[in-house]
Formats: sequence, C-alpha cells, structure tokens
Amino acid sequence: MDEHLHEDRTTPCVQGAEPCGVYLEQLATQQIDKICLARKSGQGDETPPESANVASTQIDLSDSEGWCPVSGLLNPGSFDLAVENEVLDAHGFVVPPEHGAAYGAYSSAAAPMLQLWQEKWGSWLQETSASAFCAPNAHVLGMTRGGIPNPYRAQVWLVASGAKMMQAANPTLYTDLIEAIQRDNGQGLTIAREVVDQIAKDLPRSLPHHILFRGNNQDTQAAMRRVLTAYALHNMTVGYCQGMNVLCGLLLLLMPEEEAFFLLKTIVERVLPAYFGQGLTGLTNDQSVIEAMIQDRAPELIEHLSEIGLPMHVVTTRWLLCIFITAMPSEGALRIWDCVIMEGRKALFRAIMAFFELLKPKLLQCPDCDTAFELLRTVIQKIH
Repeated sequence: MDEHLHEDRTTPCVQGAEPCGVYLEQLATQQIDKICLARKSGQGDETPPESANVASTQIDLSDSEGWCPVSGLLNPGSFDLAVENEVLDAHGFVVPPEHGAAYGAYSSAAAPMLQLWQEKWGSWLQETSASAFCAPNAHVLGMTRGGIPNPYRAQVWLVASGAKMMQAANPTLYTDLIEAIQRDNGQGLTIAREVVDQIAKDLPRSLPHHILFRGNNQDTQAAMRRVLTAYALHNMTVGYCQGMNVLCGLLLLLMPEEEAFFLLKTIVERVLPAYFGQGLTGLTNDQSVIEAMIQDRAPELIEHLSEIGLPMHVVTTRWLLCIFITAMPSEGALRIWDCVIMEGRKALFRAIMAFFELLKPKLLQCPDCDTAFELLRTVIQKIH
C-alpha cells in the first residue's frame, strides 16, 4: 500500500498558533488556569513547533470559495422525515415530548436575536480574512462565543481548525483511502476486519435521536462507514474508537465527506489528543485536570460527590468524548463545539466548570449517587 495513505507523525497536522482564551469568563480564575496548565504540561502539545511558518501556510479564501455555506447530509428536505406531532430542533434532532413546550418558547424568543446575529456575522465575514481565525484576537473569540450562525459554522470550523489547509495540502488523500478500501473488499488486507465490524455495529446507534440517523438510513450509514474506515486505515495507531462515530455523524450533517474526514482527523489528533485509541490517556489526564479544578473551586462539592459514590469520570466521559452533542440540546452543544474548535479543549473545561457551579447547591443536597447523576442529566438536557 502507498505509504502516503498513512499518517505522517513527523509533520504537524495543523500549522498555525493554537488559539487560547476562555469560555464563560465569569467563572474563570487565575488559579484555575495555573492548575490547568500544571496538569496539562507534557500532555498533548497545543502549540505548533517553532519551525511552523504560519504566514506561508495560511490559505486565502477570497479568490476561491470565499465564505460560501458548506452543506452536508442535513438539508431542508430532511425535516420532512418527521412523523406526526414530532418536534425537531433547527439541526434535525428530535425534541423529547416533555421538552417540546419549552423548546417552542425558546425558539420563538430566540429567532429574532439569531437572525440579527446571523446578519452581523455575514457583514463581519465580508471584511474578515481566513487568517483571522488562525490566530484569533479577542474580537474573533467574542464573536465565536456568541455562537457561529449555522450557514457559516462548517466553513469557519474547517478554517479555524486547520482542516481546510490540511485538505488543500493533501488533495487526493481521502479519495486514495476510499479506493484502497474498495480494492480490499472486506478481505482484511488493508484494514483489520474487527475494526470494520466494530464500526458497522456502532453506525445504527451513533445519533439515534437525529432524524437522519434513526432506523436504517442507508445513505447516512454509508457515508459514516466511508469516513470512519478511511480514518482507521490512515491512522492505524488510533484506528477506531467508540465516540468517534458520534463526532463523525455530527460533522457529516454539516459538511461533505472529505471535509468531515479532515476535520475528524484534526479533532482526534489535535483538538482532543490521545482521547481515542489505546489507553485513552488524554481523556483520563483531562478528567484529572477537571477534578482538580473543581477541588480548587468547590472542595466541599468534590467531598460530597465522593461520599455519595459518584465518580467524576463516570459523569464527564461522555461529555468529553462527544463534546456534549449527546448530552444537551444541539443549540447549546454546538456553541461549545464552536469554542472548542476555536480555543482548544480548555473550552470544555470551562463549560464543565460552569455546569458544576450552576448545580452545586442542588448537588450538595443529593442524598445518593443516582439522584446526583439524574440531576446532572436532566438539567443539562434543558440548556440551549
């Protein structure tokens, strides 16, 4: 097999400065930053090598696509798949019946503001180059934390993460990987059979509450299978890990397959380093960081959760691996995605700290593990 199909570990997968910043700044303190930096030292370099030449690797969208909307599997016709009396949110996720009234009120109240915000973004992007997202200043971060409007979200993610630049540098990579898998035809010569089987098992349960993922949607599952098997072949060190199917599914809703492949690669290797694959070392290290942050900010809460037997890793694993998309309404989760793509996983730490700050009084009153876990689950399900 051609060696160029596999990941080159000697070349940084994203060139350009890793943005820094804060999410929900009212909950941030200098002490939290010190703990975060101390615990993260040596665990996944979040800045590129000094030799990386940002200026020479930036792309200019003004002469090509510009800030044109990027589309994926989700389109206006997708919403016709809803059954009678079923409520879908703006991204095609089914709203639970018990939350239908609250979602309707939220949608009505938020619609005018979202329209104005989209217009502001549209005007701003006409005067903003792609390079602004490679090393964002305070204004760029402020715009992002307000939420990237849907028509621009995929394009901004691709540029800000470096995935667009990576795709431009490897224009045939995805096609070559797909062709190699097709030539293999399930023989297990290029990609282990057990990896293919695990992906196939996870496809139907990736985003079961989304209109395009429930049932046996052949088009959706075929696209996910191609992207996930292509990545497993490309990066055999990681291969495939549960949770990647959820990330891939969300990306495919917003962008074409090839773009989804490169952004998935960027998230797995750069944004969430060592979260997936053998050992999940990046995930467990970051969970230790989060627990230390809460211990510093609210030691009585950590003590109480320990007393009632609620392990922090049980609460945070799904939040981190899926970047909240399976834990809360898509509007809220995608705003967290916006910040994570732009600022790195520190944005995840900030979001989790915010949730525990919000729920601390009620969590301290929970008499047992089940009550606390249910409180976290139900409250976060309502945050838009």
